[in-house]
Amino acid sequence: MRACASCDDGSAMRIGRFIGGAVAALALSVAVTLGGCAAPKATPTAQHPSIPAGKTCADCHAKDHTHLPPYVGACETCHVLTSWRIVVYKHKNPDLDMGIHGVMGCRRCHTEGSPVLPTTCPACHTAPHAGWQDCAKCHQPLTFLVRRPPPPGHLSLLGGHSNLTCLECHATPQPPATPRTCASCHGTHHGGLAGCERCHDPARGWTPLAFDHNVFFRLTGIHKTLACGRCHPDGRFANTPIRCVSCHGVRHGGLTNCARCHTTARFKPSTFRHSRVFPLSPGPHARLRCSRCHPRNLYAHVTGRNCVGCHGRVHGMSTCTACHTRTGAVASNWNHSIFFALTGAHRSLACSACHGSPLRPAAGTRCVSCHGTKHGGVTNCDFCHTTTSFVPIHAITHPNGIPLAGHHGSLSGCAECHHTPLNFVSAPRACVECHAGDVPHVGPSDCVRCHYPVASFATLHFTHPSVTPHTSTRFPCDFCHDFHNFTVPRSVICVMCHPAF
Repeated sequence: MRACASCDDGSAMRIGRFIGGAVAALALSVAVTLGGCAAPKATPTAQHPSIPAGKTCADCHAKDHTHLPPYVGACETCHVLTSWRIVVYKHKNPDLDMGIHGVMGCRRCHTEGSPVLPTTCPACHTAPHAGWQDCAKCHQPLTFLVRRPPPPGHLSLLGGHSNLTCLECHATPQPPATPRTCASCHGTHHGGLAGCERCHDPARGWTPLAFDHNVFFRLTGIHKTLACGRCHPDGRFANTPIRCVSCHGVRHGGLTNCARCHTTARFKPSTFRHSRVFPLSPGPHARLRCSRCHPRNLYAHVTGRNCVGCHGRVHGMSTCTACHTRTGAVASNWNHSIFFALTGAHRSLACSACHGSPLRPAAGTRCVSCHGTKHGGVTNCDFCHTTTSFVPIHAITHPNGIPLAGHHGSLSGCAECHHTPLNFVSAPRACVECHAGDVPHVGPSDCVRCHYPVASFATLHFTHPSVTPHTSTRFPCDFCHDFHNFTVPRSVICVMCHPAF
């Protein structure tokens, strides 16, 4: 960028103001044509000889031309070797090298011997806008009549805003300006709406945009035919409710979720399917009037949601479906074997035999629940009896090691040992409890050590612990045990019976 260092008469400034918003190059051309500030002619100049090492411009031209402080330093900072009148200095603020600034002489702003002026606009120009100082934010350096584009986020300056002056909104110089919305100037409308730009476009005035109602509430069915005032009375669009009950109210005794049964296409007939909540068919439920379970057709209230809610507790039970089906109360799908298998004599019994009348839950599934304890307190009836017939008893393994074979098998019945009434709890356990008067010897009472209870008591199985050869039948027990006294043997020394030969 070239600048005239000798021209300071202000002609270029006057020309720049006269041509208004012309470009800088045009301004310079006009200025030269009118003779205001002539640029140096391109006259041939001699090539400057090379500068010896260690030399500076001031070594040769110190007397030719110098500047006063603060404009001192290396000459090549501003000048070139071909001509002193050609200035190539670049300002740190690029705006000072553009537009009107680019055709002004250096002396218009720089006075030798005086401090360098600030590079802000108010240093040279009086701010005309109520005290705003930051001119470069709004104006171009080409000419102040050309504005810069609004900064990002600025309100639209199109449409109705295009005729506004800056000071109508920026009345006081307080950067950044107070944030504004449409409602800041125009207030709220439609019952409190402040986001005007959601429906209106400043470039088109207040003419509404193609407003998409579906963004807020989808208009379907009958809603499409309604006038706006039906849902937005008096033009109040703010806080319009979107739930069905907001316009139609609560129905059927308190139901609010209208969409479960109705559509916007038409409210009747209902789309409700009772089977989703409680199946009505097959069976008598399908023939009932709605009011039988929903008094006064208040569907928010129902007599009951299970069988006992309508039918009450029957048979002392609440799980009706365990026995009955929805097709009828008489028909039953009850499988008794799930809880208690009916076998033998139980099959021929009436239900009331175990469940009473009216029917109620049975006392239990164990024999004693119905038959009680027998035989002195025995509870495990199935040890001896079956459900086919309680008499006779089935073959059992007699407890306590007492076999029911041999001598015991010839007994006339249980009462021989378990006295009448039969008491199996306190029955004798040891042989001597029954055979105390039958023992023909003195000594041990554990009869089974010697005798077979399943055969004759005369048959022995005892093995003598010390005199094995004498167990032959040639030597009966009383040969050594006088009077069958097994407590004290006759002798335990051989010579007492066998003298020495």
